[in-house]
Amino acid sequence: SFSDDSGSSSDSDDEASSANGGASESSGSKAKSIIWKLLDGIVAWENLRESDQAIVEIGVQTMKIQAKRGQSNSMELIGELYLKGVYFEKNVALGQTWLEKAANQGNIEAMYRLGDFFQCQYEKSGSSEHFESAHKWLMKELASGGEAQTDLGIRGRVQWSLGLLFMHKYR
Repeated sequence: SFSDDSGSSSDSDDEASSANGGASESSGSKAKSIIWKLLDGIVAWENLRESDQAIVEIGVQTMKIQAKRGQSNSMELIGELYLKGVYFEKNVALGQTWLEKAANQGNIEAMYRLGDFFQCQYEKSGSSEHFESAHKWLMKELASGGEAQTDLGIRGRVQWSLGLLFMHKYR
């Protein structure tokens, strides 16, 4: 697990990028697939083969470079890794920052994840600030419209999170 949260490019980032320069598109897809399995708790880091750990390490370093360059899907994934403490040391503030950057670029998955994150925080704390943040991001996601909502199944998840949010507010 690594804790580099610097936000600026470094020589090691450039080395990771050039090391991945010859990697095939399928390596990137495999890295993302493994990362989502780690995030979803389907597999633990310790249980990955060394070759899969290496693929994830190169994939995460490449995504960090892309995120720093403004690629919203990479920002979203890096944010999730920090929020959940997968691969990186858990850092909620940094995870939230990356998700907000992605969401502010129109990434609807990041909007949903932020809304869901704040909805869960509201359930725990009852804080009106968490309620307002959850409501803001979930409604922003719904207002964004588009085919991606249907394709990704986000609309149902957003509506579910909004229902939970209001259920906890008025119980």
